[in-house]
Parts: sequence; structure tokens; C-alpha cells
Amino acid sequence: MAHKHNFFKQNQCLIREVEELEHKSRRRDILVDERTLFEFYDQRIGTEVVSQKYFDTWWKKASKQDSELLNFERAFLINEGAEKVSKLDFPNFWHQGNLKLKLTYQFEPGTEADGVTVHIPLPLLNQVEMGGFDWQIPGLREELVIALIKSLPKSYRRNFVPAPNYARAF
Repeated sequence: MAHKHNFFKQNQCLIREVEELEHKSRRRDILVDERTLFEFYDQRIGTEVVSQKYFDTWWKKASKQDSELLNFERAFLINEGAEKVSKLDFPNFWHQGNLKLKLTYQFEPGTEADGVTVHIPLPLLNQVEMGGFDWQIPGLREELVIALIKSLPKSYRRNFVPAPNYARAF
């Protein structure tokens, strides 16, 4: 099977990294589509390859000439039109004082798991302060400010139209 080859494992790892960016940024348009992935392999794998056995034989020869022929590059996996996702906006850890807490992201609207989760080890629970968590991570603050503006009474809310522009300026 193809998964026994190193290129496949490396490619799957890169795909998971880009999918993690999608979870962090709450978007589904960063990773290229399956057709693009198919075309990548289709352009590189010989037409004589029609089964796993033929692939193994072909790859044994082809990898001697170019061992990275079937390796994805991270830039290839990211759609050209997708905005950059900054590690500063979507960090892997939440820092509070001298504590460093792991963050995980899920983009599953409508489920309890949707959003950012801060993992707090039980021994540290009494050291964590509530302050700061209410402002979200930097990459989601604009969304939070828009929601806050939309929750204002109409008499105040009409001073902040359009809400997304005011949220960006914030």
C-alpha cells in the first residue's frame, strides 16, 4: 500500500498541518481540493502504474532519480486565494503569568467542541486566573467584537454600523 512509503506519511503530516490552520482560522478554504492533489500525483506517476505492485516497482526506480518527486511542499497545499494565518493570531499556547497552557482548535459549528479549548492540567487549576480569557485569542477578537456590537441595544448599535469595520479598527 502507498502508506508504507515515506512520501505518503510526510504528505499526510503536511495535510494535517494545513487542516489545523483551517480549524484555527475557522475557515474551510485554505487546503487545496482533492482534484489538485490528484493532479499532482497524476502528473508525476507513470501511466504504466495500474496497481500497487506496479507502483512499488515504478517508485523503486523513480525514487532513485528523485527521492522527493512525490513530496508535497507546504506552499502547494495552501490555496492561492487564502489569507495568511498568523501564528501570532492563532497561537498553540495561552500564556498567563508563568503558566503555559496548550490550546486546541476545532471548527465544528453547532457542537460543544467548536472553538478554542485551553487545556489546564488539574495541578495548575488553582493557579489560573479568569482574567484575560474573556478577550479570546487575537485571531478571534474581531469576531468577538462584532458579536458584542450586535448585542448592543439598537440605540447604541446604530452608531457602530457596519459592525465589521468598527471591529477591525478596534
